[in-house]
Amino acid sequence: VHHRYQVIYLDKVECRHSLRLDHQIGETDPLYCTALGKVLLCAFSDDELSDFMKTVERKAYTKNTRTGEKEIRDELELTGRRGYALDLKELDENLHCLAAPVCDYNGDIVAAISISGPAMRLTRERMDMLSAPLLKSAAEVSRGMGCMDEAMFSSSVFRSRKRG
Repeated sequence: VHHRYQVIYLDKVECRHSLRLDHQIGETDPLYCTALGKVLLCAFSDDELSDFMKTVERKAYTKNTRTGEKEIRDELELTGRRGYALDLKELDENLHCLAAPVCDYNGDIVAAISISGPAMRLTRERMDMLSAPLLKSAAEVSRGMGCMDEAMFSSSVFRSRKRG
């Protein structure tokens, strides 16, 4: 979920590999350069996104971090078309992540779930393979929250909810 223009981690499932992420419950990261954050930003109205761009200092964590407003807006548009977000070494030079939206009974994005791992193990090809199971899991969680809009999980519908 997001809080004060940051992603806040509410839960996590550890992998069986010895090399894993060290995110703690309650820890925060920026919205603009994380897959979770990009999904959450897709739920912002145009006015909310403009306020975000004016308010938040967007620093480059790696050479892949997008900090410009147009770059970020373009990435959000791509995220919406794809139906899930990617972080390809944007927050950490050794980390890849993909995230999908979790929606409530109104069909509004209220959270996101993700799969993260070392870039050497979570390759682009592996991310492509994991996107369908991730979207399925997000749909299951969303259904548990009362979301019955199946179209939310098949395309860019989630991106256009507040933008018309």
